[in-house]
Amino acid sequence: MRFVPFRKDLHDAQVNNFARLFYEAVGDDPTGLVLVLDSGGQPHVSVGGGMKLSRLHNHQLAGLLTEGRLRDFGELKDYDPVFYCGGETVKAGTADLIPVAANVPVVIGGVTVLPGDFVYADAAGAVIIPSALVDEAFRLAITIEHEEATTLKRISAEEQGAKRAGGH
Repeated sequence: MRFVPFRKDLHDAQVNNFARLFYEAVGDDPTGLVLVLDSGGQPHVSVGGGMKLSRLHNHQLAGLLTEGRLRDFGELKDYDPVFYCGGETVKAGTADLIPVAANVPVVIGGVTVLPGDFVYADAAGAVIIPSALVDEAFRLAITIEHEEATTLKRISAEEQGAKRAGGH
């Protein structure tokens, strides 16, 4: 979903409605999806809080990714989806941002995200994998995982050899 800085002349409560755009974005089978919210170049503004984002939990989305801030971390921690954001705020962003579109290209961290792209996220950060490259990305990840396992075994063998030789 794309948000833009609020402009009174653009705002229409029926059109710029988070709920309507949420359902447009996630479609009929939202289970396991990640909702990506472009904060319109305003990373310090809230794009949602516990009540609005309860929809992700209720519809079994896997998570949310945004550069914007979120409210109500106390509520969000009890939801199943994982929330990646620019931080927490107590101020609602409804006077600062308006949602304008769903299922359109958005930008997160300088990276273009298209509907259907894959999001991989862990404690280190998030990566966008273009849907056309997902098979290649998984093959590469498996190759890297095997190479790292081999290197760890080699390092462990070096350390065991050093211990037997009396080294440190």
